[in-house]
Amino acid sequence: MKKILFFLFLATSFASHSQELNADKTPNGPYVQLKNGRQYEVLRPMVVCENTCYYMDRFSRNSHSIPLDSVEGFGERSDVRYMTKQEFKRIGRKPVKGYFFGVLMIYPAGLGIFIFSDITKRRHIRNLYRHSIRR
Repeated sequence: MKKILFFLFLATSFASHSQELNADKTPNGPYVQLKNGRQYEVLRPMVVCENTCYYMDRFSRNSHSIPLDSVEGFGERSDVRYMTKQEFKRIGRKPVKGYFFGVLMIYPAGLGIFIFSDITKRRHIRNLYRHSIRR
């Protein structure tokens, strides 16, 4: 029993070392890449408004705004929304409304719940707008 537990401990420690993000690997999720080579993992959606890009950092949940000329590109799965200032202001000032739709699937092995929501994306846009007002 002790040998099995020790083996499982070693297997999990080796598995965690292989998951570290190196500088040459690209992130799996949505990201923004700057011209200086840095890549930031972001939450969806990102807003591009005239000549500024607004995004929310995935790990710290802080909002950032950078000029569009310093952005080299966006990741494949990045949900980039191009907006005018008026549309950005309208979404940022109004209360968050959206859809929340769930599907319950019954499988032989158990239950599966799939939730489709636009509310979280609209909340992120509202937080990005509030951050842009403070600056």
